[in-house]
Parts: sequence; structure tokens; C-alpha cells
Amino acid sequence: MTEDRSKLPHAGLDTRPSAWTLPALLVAAAVVRLLGHFHDGLWFDEIWTIRAVLRHPLGEILTTFASDNNHPLFSLLAWFSIQGFGESAFAVRLPAMLFGVAGVAALWALCRLLTSWRETLLATSLLAFSCHHVAFSQEARGYTALLFFGLASTYWFLRAQAGDGKRAWLWHGVLLGLGTYAHASLVLLALAHFVIYLVALFSPKARARAGVMDSKSPIIGLVIAGTVSLLLYSPILGQMLGFMTSDATVVRMPGVAGADLALRLLNPLQPIATAAQSFGMGLIPGLILIATVVPVLIVGAVSYLRSDWRVPTLVLVPGIAMPLLTTALGRQLMPRFLFFLGGFGLLLFVRGTLSICSVVGARARIGTRARVTNRLQLGAGVLLVLGSLGLLNHVYALPKQDFEGAMAYVQSLRKPGDTVLAAGLTRLAFDYYEAGYTNVLSAAEVERALESPGAVYALYTLPGALQGMNPQLAEALIEHGDEIHRFRGFVLQGDVVLLRLR
Repeated sequence: MTEDRSKLPHAGLDTRPSAWTLPALLVAAAVVRLLGHFHDGLWFDEIWTIRAVLRHPLGEILTTFASDNNHPLFSLLAWFSIQGFGESAFAVRLPAMLFGVAGVAALWALCRLLTSWRETLLATSLLAFSCHHVAFSQEARGYTALLFFGLASTYWFLRAQAGDGKRAWLWHGVLLGLGTYAHASLVLLALAHFVIYLVALFSPKARARAGVMDSKSPIIGLVIAGTVSLLLYSPILGQMLGFMTSDATVVRMPGVAGADLALRLLNPLQPIATAAQSFGMGLIPGLILIATVVPVLIVGAVSYLRSDWRVPTLVLVPGIAMPLLTTALGRQLMPRFLFFLGGFGLLLFVRGTLSICSVVGARARIGTRARVTNRLQLGAGVLLVLGSLGLLNHVYALPKQDFEGAMAYVQSLRKPGDTVLAAGLTRLAFDYYEAGYTNVLSAAEVERALESPGAVYALYTLPGALQGMNPQLAEALIEHGDEIHRFRGFVLQGDVVLLRLR
């Protein structure tokens, strides 16, 4: 619709899939998100959300913003889910799963505006089986909602620029406004839309290259988005601004006495290391994978710049603005902050992959170049989808954090008179599960526990957070403790460690 598809790297090779392709993909996406540990025990962030947000009355949820662990729209939907299904992992994760499947449909619709059937099928399949997207679809957080609203609002933004009238800019504004209510970081996508609007408004050449027919009406959608966002945030806007301008190195945990978390700001390379480890294959292989993907993204961006410059703009503007914003606020930049760009990134990656195959096929000396290119592209697509399916084992193999496994093991080990200490963030989790362990807040309390006649055990998790909360407590556990079991978890550094104290 907005692009001369005769210029695509696979012109003449494209075949429209069956009408059942998208429904089949959505069913598959739902299945892989319901498998694995969707019903398993909760991890720390989810427990924190339940205790600090979801157990409160609806009116309090709508008018209170204690920390950025509260994703307002998700909290609202999860509260209703709990009212209908009871407080369980299934109930609090259900909105994330539904938005995860909806995001696959939204990417399909956006691809159909921008590119060919082949790229649409491959990009949508990669999102359906993405290990990161599946993981966030199985977590009680608002990131899949963020991605869905980002894709859906951009779809209607492009429709508005194509001259589709009031319905397009109305949907654009409402969806973008709801998206910012899912998480305020989507404001950066609104910034990208505004940049695209300005370029199309003042550059006839850029407008013509992207097939923009109506460059003015999208500003109405942006105004609607701003109005919707301000109305939704109005009860908590002051609290949000206060939180964002507060000391970024201290995280307050509502309802958890003595659990303020002192964070050490990450160095600029830490987000890259975190992203590399998120594939579940170790740091070095993950870095190699990222180093392989980045050039492909660049090739895809260059290809889109020649046909529809708006797609790279959707990635570059938030991708540059987010690190600048987090640095200005003195906060940590985490890879998940850019998760909402995942769909746009797949557009670039798929285009880059097929463009590279096209270049290689054009130099083939065996058979017709079109046939070689076709086989290369089909082979690359199959390998990428199989690779995505293979990485799902990383999501399924381990629970996010195995608090329940730790409790069962301690129960089998514990004898009358023994003491079990919960240190650091495990206190919040084991209080939630009513394990009855002794919470420790200081090294002195550990010393006193060692005076008891029976064996003394201690549990902790997320060692960086424990060190940030109480360095003396962390040192006391290391000094007196022998590790006797480690309950592995999917969350980075999320193993639950059991010590026997000497």
C-alpha cells in the first residue's frame, strides 16, 4: 500500500498464503504461550505486583503509583482477572498472554501495509515463536500490551497517512493513548510518530517516497493520544513525576518493611550483556548471536530507507531517545525498556535476511538466479523459525524462580528445632507463600539465629539485589554459609540458594 513492491528483494517470488495461515499462527502462538510454566509459581516481580498493587481495592489501584512495577493498564486488567478466576499464576498472567497473541495479529496487519506476503509470514512466525515474547506472555507484567499497542497504533497511523480518514486517526489516537497507559515508555513511539509527521509535512519528496497521501491528519491522532493519556494518568500523574525525579538508586517496596533496595547504576555495557544472556545460551554465544544480528538489521534498515523511510525511523527515534532519557533520569537502562520495538525490529531483520539472500542468489552460477534466490530465502526462513522454536526450550526448561521447589526441599530437610532464615527479596516471596520462615534484615540477626540449638538454614536470591539492600547481611551469609542446594530459575541471577549456616 505504501511501497513499490517490485523493488523488494524477492520480487516475483511472492505467493499469497492460505486464508487459514493467520488463524493457524494465532492458535500456535496461544499454544506455545500456554505451555511450559504458565501455571507455575510466581517470581519476585509478580509477587511484588500482587502484594503492592493487585490486592488493593480498584479505586486505590487507579489512584496510586508507588513504583514503576505498577503498569497501570495491566494492573487494572489483572485485577479483574483475579476477581473472575481467583488469585493464581494463571489469573495474573492471563492479560499478558492475551496481549501476546494479539501482538502477533497486529504485526501481521502492519506487515500487510508495508511489505510482501513472504516477509509478512516470516516476521509474524518469528514473533509467534520468539522466546522473549513468549517469556513476557507468561509473566504478570505489561510488556506484551506495550508491544501490541505500539504495533496497532502504528498500523492506524500509517492508515491515516494513507488518507483513510477519521476512523484511522481516531483509532490511532485511542490505541496510542491506551498504550502509554500500559507503560509510559510508549511516549517515545509517539515521538517517532511525530517525527514522521513532521518529515512528511515539510518534505514532499519524503512524502512521495513513502506513499503518504494525507500528511496532516495524523496530528489529530497524536492530539487524541495525548488527551487520552493525560485523562487516564491524571489521578496518578503527580505521584509518577515524583517517583521519576526521586533518588533513582533506591527502590521502595510498598508494604515490605525494611526492604528498600539500593541499586548500583549499571555501566553502559551491562544492558548488552543482559541481552546476550537472555537467549539462555551463555554470555559469549549470546554476544556472537547479537553481533550476527546487528549487521542484518542494518541491511534491512538501508533497504527500507530506499522504499519506506518510516520503518527505520520507528526504531531509531525511540532507540536513541531511551538511553538518553534513562541517563538523564539517572536510571538503569534495561533491554526490556525497548521491548515494544520488537515488532519493528523483526521487519528490519526479515528484510535484511531476504536482501542478503537476494544478493547471494544474484551471483549464483548454477541454475537460474531467481530459483536460487527463492531457495535461499525459503531455506533461511525455515532455519530462522526452527531456531526460534529451539530457543523456546530456554523458556520452558526452568521456572522463573523456584520458590515452591525450595519450600518443598526445606520441608523434607527440616527437623524440629531447626531455623530457616529468609534473606533479601526471598522474604517477600516466602511471606506470600506463608512458609513461616524467619525474616532477617541484618547481620546481627544472623548472628543471633546461630545461637539456636538446631540447624540454621538461610535462603536468598538475586545476589546483586541482596548486596544492594544490605551489604553486611550478604557478607554474613557468605561468611557463615555453606551452599547445599541451588534451585535454578529462568530469571537472570534468579536462582534460589539454600545455605546451611555454621
